[in-house]
Amino acid sequence: MTTLTTFTRIYDESQLKQVNRVLKASFKGLDVEVEISGLAAGKWVKVSLSGEDERVAINYLVRELGLCPKSLENVKASSILKGYVVDLEGKKQELLVDVGVFEPEIVHGILSLDRLQAQLLDYRKVTLKEATSLFGFTDNLPVNIKVIRVGKDDKRLEVEIAPAQVNLYRSWKRSLLDRLFVLGASTYQVTRALAGAKLSRDVLDIESFGMFEHALVCKFGTSATGLIPKIGRTLGRSKFSVFSPERLWKLCM
Repeated sequence: MTTLTTFTRIYDESQLKQVNRVLKASFKGLDVEVEISGLAAGKWVKVSLSGEDERVAINYLVRELGLCPKSLENVKASSILKGYVVDLEGKKQELLVDVGVFEPEIVHGILSLDRLQAQLLDYRKVTLKEATSLFGFTDNLPVNIKVIRVGKDDKRLEVEIAPAQVNLYRSWKRSLLDRLFVLGASTYQVTRALAGAKLSRDVLDIESFGMFEHALVCKFGTSATGLIPKIGRTLGRSKFSVFSPERLWKLCM
């Protein structure tokens, strides 16, 4: 039997059943037993696998969900890692990113305001609050990062936005389409909320970044902010934030 800590986080324990259903459906037809074996650091889903096709299932988890590094010893400079924005409130000069390092203690990636300004805003001097608002950064938002420095003595992990992620934001800006981030709900729950609010024509696509993290791509002329009260009642436990190309273009004028 192999037990892995996947890079999938839950927002409440009821979602463990959803994760279990998804994994069992994914491994249908394989000779493998899959079991949710708990949570690491209170949020990362641990999965145990056994059977003839165990290696196939492991490769799937690595490819589709990713695995937590767990220890700073497993993080190397220049690595590209998945992360989640955390502890945004009260920070003035740096963005903290949870990359799944929690043994023997939690270590977050540190993305300085200077790097954020350089990578995403052409060195424009804006506050962290302004920068995060422009890109929809909020707690639990997925973001891919590149490791710049691993300080094993001072337990400091310095990071920047991964190049592919920077290019993604640029393409979103060029598209002129608002995106509404919905964090903490499954694809099914999001789809049901849109249908219930009769918003299917206002949303072109649902882009998924994790099992419970999505972006709704709005039709041209549709405001992402305007969708929040319409689906907020159905997705009351979810967190919302907005990426607005219009606001970014205005900053560039």
